[in-house]
Amino acid sequence: MSISEGFNNSEDVLAFTNQLGITGNWNSTTGILTLSGTSSVANYQTALRSVTYENTNGLNPSTVTREISFQVFDFEDPSGLISREIEIVPFNATPVLAAIEGATISFTEADGPTSLTSTITISDSDDINLEEATIQITNNYFLGEDVLDFVNANGITSNFDSGTEH
Repeated sequence: MSISEGFNNSEDVLAFTNQLGITGNWNSTTGILTLSGTSSVANYQTALRSVTYENTNGLNPSTVTREISFQVFDFEDPSGLISREIEIVPFNATPVLAAIEGATISFTEADGPTSLTSTITISDSDDINLEEATIQITNNYFLGEDVLDFVNANGITSNFDSGTEH
């Protein structure tokens, strides 16, 4: 079987787990998965049903439709080709913030900087990097009194704009 249309060798994979006397060999250059070994028609049917497709580009996959073609051989003749299309649907999940403390922070006049959270978590199911975060005083901001600050670290920098409260 092969990815006969739309094959992208940097992200498309056909996979098979060896079984029933049948072994699989994936050629990532050509997009062809070859199953080999003498076994019954029923065993080959089971084997073909267990083949999987995976797109390894989780961030920005090519959305060109793939066509997967199947063909089997006995010692004399090949079968006709049958095929099935795979539509690539990109997944763009939004990042999720969670687990911030619910209790109000107590700040005493003339205290130094106070950490806002030690429990916040971030998850993003389709990306390992973020580009920006915004922290804003959304209620009762006092210009000249309230300041949000961050110590630049790990390539992340900050900028507090007192005119916009973030």
